[in-house]
Amino acid sequence: MPPSTATACRIPTPSPWGSVKGAASAGCPGLNLHLVASGGPVPFDRESIDVAIRRNDFEVPEGLSVFKLFDEHIGPVCTPGIARELRTPTDLARVQRLNTRTRLTAWDDWAACHQTTLPPAVEQTFEHFYLSLQAAASGLGVAIGPLALVRDDLETGRLVAPFGFEADGSAYLLITVLPPEDERVVALLAWLHEQARQMPHAQ
Repeated sequence: MPPSTATACRIPTPSPWGSVKGAASAGCPGLNLHLVASGGPVPFDRESIDVAIRRNDFEVPEGLSVFKLFDEHIGPVCTPGIARELRTPTDLARVQRLNTRTRLTAWDDWAACHQTTLPPAVEQTFEHFYLSLQAAASGLGVAIGPLALVRDDLETGRLVAPFGFEADGSAYLLITVLPPEDERVVALLAWLHEQARQMPHAQ
């Protein structure tokens, strides 16, 4: 399960995995959940994994059941104070641009979707979205945030999205080796779809 998806299910930090396990267990009684944070292709054949949640940035092998959960929307996020300085994307030259190694093309993806050109700016790169977003919330600059990952901070006003969010063409999937009619898959999928419905719409 990618960390962004865990946070989409309203998982508070700094200990998201215990929280998502508890929330999912409460929503799907009878399931025995063991969570592993990772991304990319799923080693179903090498590890005892029944179900995985992944962004569709790789080819899913044949023979697996795949269910779409929600589309990915991304946008620049920062503190309200910094946002007051950002009237157009060209103003991004004034602030530090925060990147993440887990998706190095995130800024370029957003610029293409927003039909704009990124101006030159001072940049800093972090190991994961979570760290770049923490830096943004601390006032160190502007980060690209997946809507699913930043929704709680948007609701509290800790972060704002001065240019809204854009669909980047990707989505999150539930992938499983189990039959699609398996009652455990049906229960988990229903819970995940309910969590997705509670997400705010991109603006």
